[in-house]
Amino acid sequence: MLVVGSHADRRKVQRQAREKGLKIIYADPEGFFDKNKVFTPYPMEAPKDEDLVLQITAEQFTNLWNR
Repeated sequence: MLVVGSHADRRKVQRQAREKGLKIIYADPEGFFDKNKVFTPYPMEAPKDEDLVLQITAEQFTNLWNR
């Protein structure tokens, strides 16, 4: 299951996906770049051990997906 975006509904969608046996894939650099392109790290919220975590941006993920 691929969820683009994050916030309130993400946890509910992930729970439902896990109940159906789907794999959760995070494409998240675990931080963000500000307008000056300075990276500020932050902890990722509650990935499970069985989830796939790719520490890349959405743009990088899209580029990989389109290969």
